[in-house]
Amino acid sequence: MLEDCIFNAIKEKLAKFKALSDSTQNEVNPKVRENELKLVQLENEIDELLTKVTGANAILMDYINQKIEELDGQRKKLHQENITMALTARADKLNIVHEHVKRWAEISFEDKQSVVDTLIKVIRISNGEIAITWNL
Repeated sequence: MLEDCIFNAIKEKLAKFKALSDSTQNEVNPKVRENELKLVQLENEIDELLTKVTGANAILMDYINQKIEELDGQRKKLHQENITMALTARADKLNIVHEHVKRWAEISFEDKQSVVDTLIKVIRISNGEIAITWNL
């Protein structure tokens, strides 16, 4: 009886939301930011080497070409890492829970506990009355 009453209150609160998702999904991955900074540094190094091309002799040109190839390889690797992380983040966004109220009976106890911990600050029961203080 008490469990049904609390479930109904949770069900009403959940019904206000079209979907449930992890709020951390909108955060930018710190590794992406770090890679972007490294990319800027690599671009600057490449630009600096390119400014030295005019007036360079054959030995210096070999060095410049070798260094630019190395820097370009690092640049491509960082770009690929960022693309992979972006695709992974996009796939994670697909893990949004729809029809959560209808599916309540199907989800695990741990998932229900997680929802309750997120939504409810405190439940007070006295004299047959239930008072729920919501976190939202």
